[in-house]
Amino acid sequence: MKKLVSILLILFVIFSSGCGGGATGEGLDELLSLGQKYLLEGNYEEAIVAFEKAIKIDKKCVDAYLGMADAYVGLDDIDKAKEILQKGYDATGDERLKVRLDDLIAAGDLKQWKALLTADEDKIMQELMKSFTEDDTDSARVLMQGAGVLAVLEAYGETQGNGVLFDYGNTVNGTGMLIGYWKHDDGGRWMAVYYGSWRNALADGTGVQTSLNFNMTGGGDVSQQYSVVHCTWSRGYAEGTCEVKRSFFAADGNVIKARDTLISGKMQGGVWSGTVTEQEGMWDGRVQRIQSTFVDGIPNQTGNMNLNGDPNSLAYGTDLDTGEPTFGVDGAGGVDADSKTEYHSPTCLTTSNKEDFQIASLSSQRAQIH
Repeated sequence: MKKLVSILLILFVIFSSGCGGGATGEGLDELLSLGQKYLLEGNYEEAIVAFEKAIKIDKKCVDAYLGMADAYVGLDDIDKAKEILQKGYDATGDERLKVRLDDLIAAGDLKQWKALLTADEDKIMQELMKSFTEDDTDSARVLMQGAGVLAVLEAYGETQGNGVLFDYGNTVNGTGMLIGYWKHDDGGRWMAVYYGSWRNALADGTGVQTSLNFNMTGGGDVSQQYSVVHCTWSRGYAEGTCEVKRSFFAADGNVIKARDTLISGKMQGGVWSGTVTEQEGMWDGRVQRIQSTFVDGIPNQTGNMNLNGDPNSLAYGTDLDTGEPTFGVDGAGGVDADSKTEYHSPTCLTTSNKEDFQIASLSSQRAQIH
């Protein structure tokens, strides 16, 4: 698939720095929040209107200039984005605007690749992206395995081994989705989606990462496993506080039952770091509370479980209710911590190469989503 590789450096900003040197107040704050909302939804024209109104209230509002420039980049009007950044810098002297302008000039006018979807196909992908925008991950799970989304991926995705990769929205410098979809020989399927902010074709800023195993076989009664990761990303890697919800679904007669596991801790460079806690839900309603300590993605050993008399059944966690050693959080049981060859990501996958956890879009040389 032929793609135009964009290296624009314009970054969607989560408005946190406020506006300097001018009036502040509820009206201005509401306009900035509204502009942010429109940017997240990809409604760039509406975002421009909101930011223009904000600038009329405060001509030194840096966030409004940055947001308006992002909106014009979303519309592929790079010249207008440059004009807005220069105007903002002239009015405020704020170096953030100058840095953004210099980056944009250096990047040139290359465009984001976009699939030529039909109106119906675009509507399907808009619906999926809306579910992430509204943090409705339950709806996202249903849509991810729906016939419409699967048909789009199979028709337009870039082949990668036994799967495809597909990006939608602005996955270079803005807000968009990167989707990976793989089929297994046993009929099982796996899909991973990152939705959120991008910079330089890398996940950067606030985002949500989901992974869904469905049509599962060989896993007992479990037919689906769904993980949702809320985190911030930096240069493609998960960073800072990370919250994970992992759900397992199984058929019980005509009823689909589910159990949830909640994991929280801090990420550094895409892997767990420090204390990580887990509340593992059981099918009978019980909850096991586990804690593990990770150093650079490697869990510390807490003891030996001697399962079935096996001296190598090492423990990497502590049961917080009994104080006994147990399998560690996030699938850390049975890992040889001394070898330091397996790193742990928030989606319960391990790798000997931490770079595999980087989320990078179709617009750059990219590792897989994990």
